[in-house]
Amino acid sequence: MIFKTDQIDFEQIFQTAGIPVIIMLGVLALFLLWLALRTVGRRAASGMDGMSGLIGVVRKTGTFRGFVQVEVRGELWWAMSSHQFEEGQEVRILGSRGMLLRIEPVPDGKKAL
Repeated sequence: MIFKTDQIDFEQIFQTAGIPVIIMLGVLALFLLWLALRTVGRRAASGMDGMSGLIGVVRKTGTFRGFVQVEVRGELWWAMSSHQFEEGQEVRILGSRGMLLRIEPVPDGKKAL
């Protein structure tokens, strides 16, 4: 045998190594819980869900089936609406239907959501 078990003080080993490890794991668990709880209730920042309420600009009108092309965050999207639009007009994204955006005109002076 390498060690004589009657000479090892397991309580001393636990106090010097075990307690600090348990404390560090507890702090890590609390930190991860805090990070997870910070995301609750936040609005989606990307994808189709994150686009609702954003302002875009009409880039092309009179296209196939009456869809318009809208630029939102530097991306071109096809959009549909019951309103008529002119190129350069600002629109608000209401949501999506498949890969098409649903839009409405932005009244003057009401750009911020």
